[in-house]
Amino acid sequence: MTKNTSEKKLDQDTPFTSSAPSKGETPVPASARSTSGMIPGLTSTLVAGRDVRGFRLTPPMFDVRGWDAMLDNGIKLGTVDRIMLDIVSKTPRYLAIKPTDRTGHLLVPIGFGRLEQAARQVGMNGLSPDALQKLPILTSEGVTTAFERQVFSAVTGSQVSAVALPHLYADPLYDPMRLFQPPAATVLSA
Repeated sequence: MTKNTSEKKLDQDTPFTSSAPSKGETPVPASARSTSGMIPGLTSTLVAGRDVRGFRLTPPMFDVRGWDAMLDNGIKLGTVDRIMLDIVSKTPRYLAIKPTDRTGHLLVPIGFGRLEQAARQVGMNGLSPDALQKLPILTSEGVTTAFERQVFSAVTGSQVSAVALPHLYADPLYDPMRLFQPPAATVLSA
């Protein structure tokens, strides 16, 4: 596995194992999974960080669960409830936001986030009202590949096949460093 220096991963010394299946969830044998770890059409490689034993973010990343998620117009979208990880690459990919006006979670690609540390807020930088209305609501504990494709279609306006799904993570929308990098300094000319 080659190391991508532009993307910080979970601490490599940390065990990265999922906890036991949720109540009512059937465990899936490893032999039924594809080489990417997914059961085609059914499961996604996404899991909530809280469900991963020893989950830690490596600096400069840090835990933003419990922070307010704010739209560009200053309206509170909800609260960051989970950080969703891709268990194949061991990388944060989505913020699971509990919306203020609905039950369930909105999965927003992590690259839309913009930290506002002093206010303990995550701004949703460039998430259009149209995309927001099209985002599906996650009402179960598990994420399917079909659900993940709906999220990608809502935020980009493009349809995607299940085969192409793992390759979408190359899109800057899924780069956690977009959330955790400090804002660019403004240079004043004399």
